[in-house]
Amino acid sequence: MVGSGAAATPPLAWIGLGRIGAPMAERLVAAGYRLSVFDVVPQAMDPLVAIGARAAASPGDAAAGAQAVCFCVSDGEAVESAAYGADGVAAQASKGALLIDHSTTHPELTRAMSRRAEDLGLCWVDAPISGGIAAATNGTLAAWLGGHREDADRVRVLMAAYAGRINYMGRSGSGQTAKSCNQVIVANTIAIWAEMLAYAAGNGLDPEALIDALEGSGADSGVRRTFAKGMANGIFPELSTRNMVKDLGIITDLASKTGLAMPMSSIALERFKRGITRSDS
Repeated sequence: MVGSGAAATPPLAWIGLGRIGAPMAERLVAAGYRLSVFDVVPQAMDPLVAIGARAAASPGDAAAGAQAVCFCVSDGEAVESAAYGADGVAAQASKGALLIDHSTTHPELTRAMSRRAEDLGLCWVDAPISGGIAAATNGTLAAWLGGHREDADRVRVLMAAYAGRINYMGRSGSGQTAKSCNQVIVANTIAIWAEMLAYAAGNGLDPEALIDALEGSGADSGVRRTFAKGMANGIFPELSTRNMVKDLGIITDLASKTGLAMPMSSIALERFKRGITRSDS
């Protein structure tokens, strides 16, 4: 799909220009794609317009004529609204267009949206991503794809602009299930760091000094690099808290429906609901 210049590239659409979506969309523009963008906050479109994207009036307007539409929004309900709501993508998307969901969405909802897309002659691929703002900016995100293999292969080409590891996991919803597995590790690791930092402080260690001292150790991880310094000072991003509550809700729901006990994830969910940096639990 990527050509040698803007005239050779197909038109694409991007819905959602938050802290992760914006740098991903910027990389598509830099790669020479003709991009129409939409965000519920109109000012969020300005930086993309400044580098050559077209600001759309609605998700449907963004999708008109696009060969692929990417969603990177807050949750599954926001994806469903952008895709199938009033002025949504489905109303104006071209037959055969790819609808690519980079959001973290419940696999059951993903499969339902995929069936609706197929009924309309559209191609749905769930493609949640992980790695944070730095990876989105550097084009090194990890992604997991679910859907028909031929559609996933089409998606890989454009995703190469912003993802470094792209893994096909299977049928619709499989990408979202793989992302939930990632979030089991991430969320529980954050909860363990919160517990450990309280333990360290209670035993006379300087938490910030300890965080630096653990660099390169067996305990080191992306969580230490991204969140630990803030947590040592009682700070954890509010948006990240909401996302973890959402993701752990998906995880515990899937577990309950398959009869699996997830005691650690259930505890982590309650910790995030109460405030992950609190030390009274």
